[in-house]
Amino acid sequence: MGDLDIVPVMGSFNNLFPFLLIILCLFNLFNIYGKLLKCLGLKRFSYTENFTDDKIEEGKKLLSRARIVKERQLLSL
Repeated sequence: MGDLDIVPVMGSFNNLFPFLLIILCLFNLFNIYGKLLKCLGLKRFSYTENFTDDKIEEGKKLLSRARIVKERQLLSL
């Protein structure tokens, strides 16, 4: 691709991106995302292997309720 010294931002990106990529891979390897979310009390947003249909049904109910509320707001205008 050649030198990226012409554009200073791209030149530093070319040097920093591999390190950023390594850091992100280590985060995944050691599950730092999950540990950080757990420490912050946001365990609800962590990734899990447990997949249940109950969560899908709960999400569908929440969406339908939100749509009904939105439609009522639009009709009242």
